[in-house]
Amino acid sequence: MPPTHPTNPENTDPLPPPPTPQIHKGWATLSILILLGIYTLAWIGRPLVNFFTANGLMPFLTIMAAVAGLVAFLFVASRAERIETKKLVHVGAIFTFSQCLAFAVTRTLAEAIHVVEYESLAFCIYSALSPLMARRNLASTSILLVLIAGWSDEAMQYFAPDRYYDLLDVLLNTASGVFGVWMASIIHAAKETDR
Repeated sequence: MPPTHPTNPENTDPLPPPPTPQIHKGWATLSILILLGIYTLAWIGRPLVNFFTANGLMPFLTIMAAVAGLVAFLFVASRAERIETKKLVHVGAIFTFSQCLAFAVTRTLAEAIHVVEYESLAFCIYSALSPLMARRNLASTSILLVLIAGWSDEAMQYFAPDRYYDLLDVLLNTASGVFGVWMASIIHAAKETDR
C-alpha cells in the first residue's frame, strides 16, 4: 500500500504573496509616444504653424485639436464604471479653463495645442505611475516629470532654426501638466470609488 500524505483540513498553506505593483505599460507607452511627438514638433512645428497660418487654417486646426483633446479626456473618463456625470463635467470644465487660460496668457491659438500635448502627457504619466505610488507623491512626481519634459523641449528649441528658448513656455507647459494631473486624479479617484 503506497504511503498516504496527511491532508490539511484547516488549509493552513500560506497565501501567495500579493503581486508586486508595476508601472502600467500601456500608459507608459502612450507617455513616450506623446513625448516623442512633442520633441518632433520642436523641429517641424514652426514651419507647420507658418504654413497653416498663411493659409488661414490655424484657428480651425487649433479648435479641432482642443475639441479632440476634450473628447479624448471625456472618453477616458467615461470608461470608468459608473463614473458620475458631475466628475465628467469637472474634467471638461478644467480642460476648457486651461485652454482659455493659455489663450489669455499667450494670445496665440497655437499654444492651445501645446496645452493639450502637456495635459495629455501629464495624464498619461499619472496613469502609468498610479499603481506604484501614493496619490500625493504621484501628483508631485508627475508634475516634476512634465516640468523636465517641458524644460528640455524648450532647451531643444534653442538649437532649432527659427525657434528660441522661452521661460513663459516652460511655465505654461508645467501649468498644463498641473491641469492634466488634476484631471487624472479626478478620474482615478472615481475609478477607486467604483471598486
